[in-house]
Amino acid sequence: ALPSRRSREPGPRTPMTMSGRRSRDLSHTCTESSVRRRSSTHRAPAPAHDAAIKAAFDGDLRRLRGTVKSLDDPRVIFSFGMGGGIGVLHIAAVGGHLEVCKYLVEELGGDVNAPAPGVGDFAGVTPFMSSAQSGDVSTVKYLLDHGGDLTKSDAKGRTVLHHAACIA
Repeated sequence: ALPSRRSREPGPRTPMTMSGRRSRDLSHTCTESSVRRRSSTHRAPAPAHDAAIKAAFDGDLRRLRGTVKSLDDPRVIFSFGMGGGIGVLHIAAVGGHLEVCKYLVEELGGDVNAPAPGVGDFAGVTPFMSSAQSGDVSTVKYLLDHGGDLTKSDAKGRTVLHHAACIA
């Protein structure tokens, strides 16, 4: 017999489990082994990487600003990613965290059409496409108004409209 849920050891602490949220389509990618930094010439310490990812999940702008201030180069924040290559702007967008998206785009120069590298479900997915899955109209509109490309497709040929259909 399996032990009761309460007596089991807690699972790995990941940004998803720590935030208490389970975003659509991202939950299967967020395990301790899949959280990673994308290749970059700038290497940030793991605590900064983890704090930035968690702040993006939680929509915690104050924590994200603090993390960015601790970095030698603020733009290195865009090299932080998870399994599948999704980055902090993708994470904030799929969570519908408008203020975090505004900060990343307006103050740090984040690209709303930056494709996630790699292979798999997220290859070529942009933050704009991710926002369409959030169901948060204000975040989608903001990213559209800041250059979101309606015609760009991911590695599987899906556009932002396909991603929006995932929540319908």
